[in-house]
Amino acid sequence: MRTMRYLPWIAPLALCVVLIPFVDGAARGLLTGIVVGLAAGAGLAWVTTRVNRHIAATTLASITDELKAESDQRAAMVIRQFEWAVNDVANLREALQRAQDSRATAEANEHRVKRRQRHLERQLYEARMKIGEHSRALGSESPAIDDEPTLLPTGDELVVPLIWRVFEENMLTWLRFESAGIVPSQIRIKNEHDSVIAISAHSLDTLKEGAQVSLVLRAPDHVVATLEGRHQGRFTFEALVDDVWCKVELKAADRVVAKDKRSRVWRPEDDRRPQSLIA
Repeated sequence: MRTMRYLPWIAPLALCVVLIPFVDGAARGLLTGIVVGLAAGAGLAWVTTRVNRHIAATTLASITDELKAESDQRAAMVIRQFEWAVNDVANLREALQRAQDSRATAEANEHRVKRRQRHLERQLYEARMKIGEHSRALGSESPAIDDEPTLLPTGDELVVPLIWRVFEENMLTWLRFESAGIVPSQIRIKNEHDSVIAISAHSLDTLKEGAQVSLVLRAPDHVVATLEGRHQGRFTFEALVDDVWCKVELKAADRVVAKDKRSRVWRPEDDRRPQSLIA
């Protein structure tokens, strides 16, 4: 590459040097001037090339240093942003944990309040029943009611009183549970192995304050026989109150056998309270 670069200078210079001995006079002076000019041009070209190379190397080194500094700065910025992102994620996790703890505490408090409310409803129901019994015994229609608050127990579980009835429809036996104070939204029956063998539909009716509800479910024959005392079995009845399954206190309804136009045989007396059916 270097030979090809200087060949345009070397070839004329060599030719002029070779021709100088063969000429004389003005021609020799002309060739001598050409040789001197070519030599000066070649020297100037060499010096210019060296200077340009030095300038290019200096410029390249400067640009390389600038690029290195900029890349280091960008890398430092990326690392700093990554640290900020990690800190933000850690802060968000802590905030989420605090929110979850607060939610758990709020749910626990809500559960305690609901349990206390159910105890209060149970005591109010029992108080009303006792007042009614005393008023009937005394023959008074407007008994005095004590306005002082009653202390609620904290350890007993809620027991939902229900009145059960049996009726037949389309050759099938059904159980009907009527609320008696505390209104449940669902009823289920469990066997001795703690397995659910029957469950009613979830009541979606919006009741007025003080209104009661009745829930109907398909009753297995051995459950009905156990309730009527014709068979000995171990079954557990539970009622759903405020998303909590509670124990049930069953009471048989008055037995009145009736038959309607659809050939449905009713052992208890019918009423018009809301019902929920499930086969």
